[in-house]
Amino acid sequence: MWVRTHASAFTGYYFGMISWGVRSIGMTAVHVIARVILGIIITAAPLQGVLSRNVAVGIVIIIALVWAGLDGVVDARQHSLVEDRSDLIMRWIITGLITGVAAGLICHILEKLGADGVGSQSLLFDLTSGAAGTALMIIVPAAIGIALGRWIGKSEPNPDDEAELQRQRRHDIAVGKQVV
Repeated sequence: MWVRTHASAFTGYYFGMISWGVRSIGMTAVHVIARVILGIIITAAPLQGVLSRNVAVGIVIIIALVWAGLDGVVDARQHSLVEDRSDLIMRWIITGLITGVAAGLICHILEKLGADGVGSQSLLFDLTSGAAGTALMIIVPAAIGIALGRWIGKSEPNPDDEAELQRQRRHDIAVGKQVV
């Protein structure tokens, strides 16, 4: 989260940055490793390129879906009220954008260093269109994973009495009633 209401706003920002930073590093590593393995397979067996590409894309999508799903489960179990939950989609949008640019740059550098089949067209392509495709391969499954994870993570169909009491207190404060 970018904004925290507790005393240490910097600490809240710092830990929010760590969360998308870790996910960006992890997903960049997954994407680069998938492209390196894909480059090796396509160089060794060019006729298997379509199947290899589909498997590599599927692996990246599944990892983003599962990781974001786990985030959703943990968040739903920590916060019974919807309004108390973290902004996971923003965390994964940032992760997708950083991963797209970082993976494009790393793969372009690896291609220039001699790894065949890893980079795409040019640096401009890898940092724009390639990065956008990579970002979408992470953001869309992450959004689905977050929704599924929160649905799975709900402990009860209705919030417990304490959560309902918190909701009522917030409502009373919002409308200006005196809270005892």
